[in-house]
Amino acid sequence: MDDAGAYLMDDGTVMLQSADFFTPVVDDPYDFGWISAVNSFSDIYAMGGTPRTALNLMGWPSTGLDNSILVDILKGSAAAIRESGALPMGGHTIKSPELFFGLSVTGFVEKKNLKLNNTGKEGDILVLTKPLGTGALTTALKQGMVEENSLGVVIANMKHLNKNAAEAAVKANANAVTDVTGFGLLGHLHEMLIETELSAIINYDKVPFLDGAVNLIEKGAVPGGTKANRAHCSKFTIFGEKLSEAEKFSVCDPQTSGGLLIAVNEKNLPDLLKLLEGEPTAAVIGSLKKDNSNTITVSRD
Repeated sequence: MDDAGAYLMDDGTVMLQSADFFTPVVDDPYDFGWISAVNSFSDIYAMGGTPRTALNLMGWPSTGLDNSILVDILKGSAAAIRESGALPMGGHTIKSPELFFGLSVTGFVEKKNLKLNNTGKEGDILVLTKPLGTGALTTALKQGMVEENSLGVVIANMKHLNKNAAEAAVKANANAVTDVTGFGLLGHLHEMLIETELSAIINYDKVPFLDGAVNLIEKGAVPGGTKANRAHCSKFTIFGEKLSEAEKFSVCDPQTSGGLLIAVNEKNLPDLLKLLEGEPTAAVIGSLKKDNSNTITVSRD
């Protein structure tokens, strides 16, 4: 259930590999290329690694799109790759009925710094480094409920690399890390619990959201992925009675280029929060407990 493949090399270094791509979530091709590249790097960062090389992966329709769009997507990707410190190594394009774009990324990490997603400990505190809501807001954009020029903060969050958050998790000796993407907060948190003796408690009022996200969910901006996530999460989630239906959907919202979810010992929490200064958020949203049920309880105080 980990975020990337890990290969132990002869010198003790771990090579990490992952790939991700998706269809456009914004109209601007440069921003789409940047966001998709940043999203692809997150699997490497979630395991404590440093991206070193990246291959562009693109599906391009035979007709209907000007080649300048392709160029702008690749320019956006190149900007994100430069910011990460990795090197672009070409890639591959195929004909596709629908445009998609992403990266295959190779990274490295010292074995002692490798982070897995299901190695949390009883009593660990859960910290989230980006607010939720990109699924609802980008769906609202597609439905004409909001204008793209009003989504500056949302786009900035999606373009923000998890590089510093990953370094913070390593330096603060976090016990477990994952990134929050398509399965939403609850789906990825549950992956941290599988094959452990742990369950999680989430304080809904501490969970950060992008402005307007929950309100848009109430108005019907609910992606198909959110509905699928909610159905899946119902198998292992206990929702408090004070939560509305929109609020229950909001913690199942699929994220594009979401933040890291970090499980850290309480004594290391102050160090982690200090190291996360400058990140979109450093929200303490809950904790892990030992009860063998692998459930998640989401409620208000």
